[in-house]
Amino acid sequence: MSIDAQTTDKYEAFLELLEQGLTMLHMDARAIGVDVPRQYQDDAHLRLNFSYRFQLDTFEIDEKGIVASLSFGGVPHTCQIPWTAVFAMTQQTSGASRVWAMDIPIELVQEVERAVTNTSELVPEPTFEAVEDTSDGQEDTPETDESASEGRRVGHLRVIK
Repeated sequence: MSIDAQTTDKYEAFLELLEQGLTMLHMDARAIGVDVPRQYQDDAHLRLNFSYRFQLDTFEIDEKGIVASLSFGGVPHTCQIPWTAVFAMTQQTSGASRVWAMDIPIELVQEVERAVTNTSELVPEPTFEAVEDTSDGQEDTPETDESASEGRRVGHLRVIK
């Protein structure tokens, strides 16, 4: 069985981030080959924390994925996570992250698009108000200390919210 470059990239990235400490895996629990507790099997964005410090009974990482005995609400479950289910990783200590955009479930992409659209509808367009030009009709020049001392004001626009 041939391992593709993306799978190798996820495997190597996970090992690198895990060496730095607590690493969160972002995954689609609905993907083929995933084994997680029943209550999470329909989760398009399941987040699982991993660390060498957890001293898990089972914690195997290879080119196919991860097999780890994790605890969910105090109940142990041996999870199987193939790399094909993983779409992002975040490292808690350094803040480093890796994202495989093509593997993000479409529902999550649509959710972000809706959030961006809704946010832009909440932000009003700026309106501008004209301010009376009080110049003396001479050519506009930038305001300097000298022109300020002569009592000249330079016209401008203000943003009204």
